[in-house]
Amino acid sequence: MTPPVATSSYTLDSEPASPVDASQKSLPAQWYRDERIYHIERRAIFSKLWMLSTHTSRFQKPGDYLKLELAGCSYFVILTKEGNYNVCRHRAFPLVQKETGSSTVIGCKYHGWSYSSSTGALIKAPKFNNVPSFKPSENGLFRIRTHVTSAGFIFINFAANIDNDDGVPPVPTEADMILRSDPSRIPPGQLTFEEHFGDLTLMDGYQECYHCNIAHPGFAKSLSLDTYKVTPKTNFARHTADNNSKPNAIQPKGAGQDDAPPTFTFVFPACGVTVTDVMWMRVVPLSATQTKMEYDVFKRKTVSMERLKEYMEFYEQVEEEDYLLCVATQRNLNTGIYSRGVLHPSNENGVLYYQARVKEYVEEHLALEKRLGHEWNPATPRSQCEDKNPKGCGGESIDSVCTSLGPEMTW
Repeated sequence: MTPPVATSSYTLDSEPASPVDASQKSLPAQWYRDERIYHIERRAIFSKLWMLSTHTSRFQKPGDYLKLELAGCSYFVILTKEGNYNVCRHRAFPLVQKETGSSTVIGCKYHGWSYSSSTGALIKAPKFNNVPSFKPSENGLFRIRTHVTSAGFIFINFAANIDNDDGVPPVPTEADMILRSDPSRIPPGQLTFEEHFGDLTLMDGYQECYHCNIAHPGFAKSLSLDTYKVTPKTNFARHTADNNSKPNAIQPKGAGQDDAPPTFTFVFPACGVTVTDVMWMRVVPLSATQTKMEYDVFKRKTVSMERLKEYMEFYEQVEEEDYLLCVATQRNLNTGIYSRGVLHPSNENGVLYYQARVKEYVEEHLALEKRLGHEWNPATPRSQCEDKNPKGCGGESIDSVCTSLGPEMTW
């Protein structure tokens, strides 16, 4: 049999012409699987924006620390006023090994360098006191900007070589995010899962409840899904719905006050806060197709553990349903058969909003890098820029070997 002859050029991510407005289509599937695009997202989004990171209730006394990760960057937050990258200034060994702990001195288990937990200053560098050119003051920890809201939520910002915040969107206010403060809340624990799907795949599903009638029967029986509404803001979106008032409705399983319907707040680019004053979700991208999901669970002192357990069983079921959806979807996104789909302008307006924000940040940063002629990572500390040359800031072209590799960039 004679093989068919191609009559037009075709690539795995090409698609036929469509009368549908491109603004109502999903991002190309390549965005969900291509490591090159993922690395641009790291520079354009995760290295520049304020990220919801943790909550003050995880810390009790000065020196308490929490080791965290985000888009490949390991860092720790300690009860002072700053965050720090989890990297020794000597040979880049991770300083903090345990997930949580408490210490007034942060020591490296490789060569014994140690740092003040309150200031990040280098305290000791064995045998370097005889090196005339060595300056301890220039070898403190790489600092990370932090912001604590009145509700106790801690935001971090990796941007280190931006002179001011002109190019950095502000921290969403808790008034807009509906994050309520309640000092009686205590964190009984954290749940962590590592999943085989990308953060884009997961957050697409978070941005709509169009799928809830079919995929989440528990939600469908406890909430009035016809009233489900997503209200996009700048770098967050508010999700609200009324309780189901039908005779056969299931009473909402929540630990909030007066069984009020839950509200869900998406904090761009990868966090969700479920406001029944019980739980919030932090999504940690590991690669283009892998994600770690962290859930911090809160409890009011007036709420029994039995009721909290009932609530968590309900939401664990919902998360299991979402997990199956995301794994199967990511598998198809990886094949190269599917390219783009049509999104509903109202039922999937949250997805349209989310994807537009991702695309906007990536395109703006990519245009900047093309003007500069090299990669630019806002998170690279100025002290790591070779001879204070901006081309060394994230561009890796800081010696003859790196330069000899040529101007090719990951994009």
